[in-house]
Amino acid sequence: MNKKFYFLIAISAVFMLLLNLNIIDLNMVTSKLLKSECNLDLINNANILMNDQYVLECIRNGFLNAKSNDAYNLNAPNLKNPSMGQAQLLIQILKNKKKGFFVECGALDGETRSNTLYMERFLGWEGVLIEADPSNYRELETKNRKAWSVPACLSIKPYPSKVTFEMRRNQGRIAKNQDNRSVKRGEVQVQCFPLYSILLALNQTVVDYFSLDVEGAELGVLRTIPFDKIDIKTLSVEFIHSAEGKAAIREHMEDRGYKMVQEITHPDWLANDFIFVKESLLV
Repeated sequence: MNKKFYFLIAISAVFMLLLNLNIIDLNMVTSKLLKSECNLDLINNANILMNDQYVLECIRNGFLNAKSNDAYNLNAPNLKNPSMGQAQLLIQILKNKKKGFFVECGALDGETRSNTLYMERFLGWEGVLIEADPSNYRELETKNRKAWSVPACLSIKPYPSKVTFEMRRNQGRIAKNQDNRSVKRGEVQVQCFPLYSILLALNQTVVDYFSLDVEGAELGVLRTIPFDKIDIKTLSVEFIHSAEGKAAIREHMEDRGYKMVQEITHPDWLANDFIFVKESLLV
C-alpha cells in the first residue's frame, strides 16, 4: 500500500477521535464540505455511497449542465424522429405520453440516432443526456437540447469512479483494461457516476424511458441501479457488445420485474436493443 493510503487512514483516525471527544461538530464539517470545491480524488477512492450528499453536490455543481433556452440547432430539423426504432415502439407502448422524463446514456451528439429527441421536441418531455466522450459532448452542447446534460459516464460500480475511456465516435466505451497504465492515443480519463446519484442530484426518482447504449457496459450499469428506489417504467438496452451475453441482460431485468417485449435490430448494426417494460404497466 502506498503512502497516500496510510496518510488517509491516519487523518481518518484523528478525525474520528476529535468527533468522539466533541472537539469538532459533524454538522459544521459536513456543511463546509458541501460548500467546498468537489474533490474527485476523495469520492473516487472512498467507495462512497451513491446517495451521499457530497457526491450529489459534486454532480450538481460540476457536471450537471442546464437545459438550453435557445432555439434548436439541428443538422436535420425536418427529420422528426432519428431513432432506429426504439423510440417509435416506446411511444406506442406509452400511448404518446406527454410531459414524461427520459434518461439517454450514450447520447452521442444529441441528434444522430437519438432515442429521445422526438419525445422532447413533440411531446414536451424533459430529461437528462449523458455522454462520456468529450468530443461528442461538445457537439451535443451545440444542439441546444431542452434537457439537462452530463459530460460523464455511468458507473459500473455503486459509487463514483474515474475510468479510461476509448473515444470512437459512436462506438466509444470504457476501456477493458483499467490497470494502472498510461493513457493511449484515442483514450481519455473520464469521470463516472452511478445513475442513481445523477437522478438524486436532479431530485428525480421516476423515469418514463431509459435509453442505455454504452458499448458493452450495459449490464454493469444495470447492476448498480436500486430498482426499489427509482421507478423506471421502460428501457431500451443495447445487447450486442455485452461480454456476459444478451441472455444475462434479459435475465437480470426479468428478475427485477420487467418483460422483454421486443428486440429492435437494424441490418447495419445501428440498433441491437432489448425493449423492456415494467410488468405492472402491462396489466
